[in-house]
Amino acid sequence: MTPTEAAAIGALAAFLMLLLSRSDRAQLGANLLESFRSTATTTVMILFTMIGAGIFSYFLTLVQIPQIVAEAIVESGVPPHLVVAILLLLYIPLGMFLDAFSMLVITLPIVFP
Repeated sequence: MTPTEAAAIGALAAFLMLLLSRSDRAQLGANLLESFRSTATTTVMILFTMIGAGIFSYFLTLVQIPQIVAEAIVESGVPPHLVVAILLLLYIPLGMFLDAFSMLVITLPIVFP
C-alpha cells in the first residue's frame, strides 16, 4: 500500500469513527461543515501557491535568470560542494520565514538548471 492509499484509509476510518461516535448530532453537523470549509480553504491556498509558482517560473524563464545564474556559477570555477553549501546557507534564512513548499517554489526554478 502506498502512503497516499494509507492516508486515504486513515481518513476514512477517522470519518467513520466520527459518524459512529455518541456525540450530539447537531454538533456533529456543525463540526463536519467546519472541517469541510477548512479543507477547502487549505486546498485553495495550496492551488494558488502552485499557480503563483507556475507564473513565477515562467517569468524567470522568460527573463533567462536560471541560465544567467548557471553560467555565472560555471564560469566562476566554484567547486560543486561550495555551491551546495551556499544553497544550504541560503535555505536557513528562508526557513525562518517560509515553509518548505514556498522555499522550493522560490528557489527551484533558479537552481534546478
